[in-house]
Amino acid sequence: MRCAGNGRAREDSMTQATEIRRGARWLAAAVFFATAAWAPGAVAACVPSATTACLIGGRYQVTSHWKNQYAGGQESVLNVTKRTDATAAFWLTDANTYEYLIRINTATDNGKAWISIPMFTDVEFWVAVTDVTTGQYFEYHSVPGNRTLLYDPFTFVYP
Repeated sequence: MRCAGNGRAREDSMTQATEIRRGARWLAAAVFFATAAWAPGAVAACVPSATTACLIGGRYQVTSHWKNQYAGGQESVLNVTKRTDATAAFWLTDANTYEYLIRINTATDNGKAWISIPMFTDVEFWVAVTDVTTGQYFEYHSVPGNRTLLYDPFTFVYP
């Protein structure tokens, strides 16, 4: 844990396992690593760009980068296309070929925004989500070889 000055940012690293269940059958288990930080108060407004999506009325700022273990560890910032107010698609060289998506669901029953990141790749990647209203930040990390959904129904408080 690290605390810094007036912002009192808190940064934790954690490993979280998520299991997805439909009916009586377990379909997948996704393991991801995440870094969380929280600084009280709002941060700068989300400004959409070729690499930044602003979701849920601009409340959540989303960016991503990856490291391709099949191309000698090549690293790239991914482009993003906003699909709906709650969904964005990340891509590298072709805007019609998505590497992964993100969906932020705010119609939940636990006072949290639920984050879902389905993927179409098994390269290592990170997705950074910032709540520009509260300053809360969380970075999702999919390890090399992972081919399962990243799902987090607990981190971001909503509304």
